[in-house]
Amino acid sequence: MPRIKFEVTGQVQGNDLGKVGRLIVGVFFRVHAVKKATSLGVTGWIRNSPHGHVEGEAQHKEQSALDQFVKVLLTWMRLIVVVGI
Repeated sequence: MPRIKFEVTGQVQGNDLGKVGRLIVGVFFRVHAVKKATSLGVTGWIRNSPHGHVEGEAQHKEQSALDQFVKVLLTWMRLIVVVGI
């Protein structure tokens, strides 16, 4: 099953978040990421790292669903590191 690991640092921005608009990583980011993943049928985990970042892993049987998830995450933030595609 295709999976990705990701790490997020910095501030999150994006008009895809409605009225929220600007989020600080770790405050509402995880909640919105889980909601978006659920809507795409993506499973996995997300947590605050000891270094003050947000890290996670996402998986889905279809690579296209993971691609959509990453695309949304990228619209929300200035910096994301995706490893293990």
